[in-house]
Amino acid sequence: MEARDALNDYRSNDAQDKTLALARRNEGVMDLRNRGDIGEISQARLRSRIDSGVCQLLVVAKSVYNNMQHLFDMIIPTCIRAHPTTTTGLHSDGGLLMK
Repeated sequence: MEARDALNDYRSNDAQDKTLALARRNEGVMDLRNRGDIGEISQARLRSRIDSGVCQLLVVAKSVYNNMQHLFDMIIPTCIRAHPTTTTGLHSDGGLLMK
């Protein structure tokens, strides 16, 4: 349910506030408004969120996904394998599809 709320927040806010909505829901996703270098996001931090079973709550802005393809190519399949009953893939807007 939280993931759906986060996605609704993401869709309802203007472009600048979308990353803030994401950051409020999951501290593993940085506030891109204040940090221009998205390559600095912590792989270890996101990995720990996945390993602790929180990955199904991860909702990722498309701009983050596009700029960090190498990272999310690893994370998204791991997330789906870890939580096959709650995640089905990556939506075109960058969010995880939820069952």
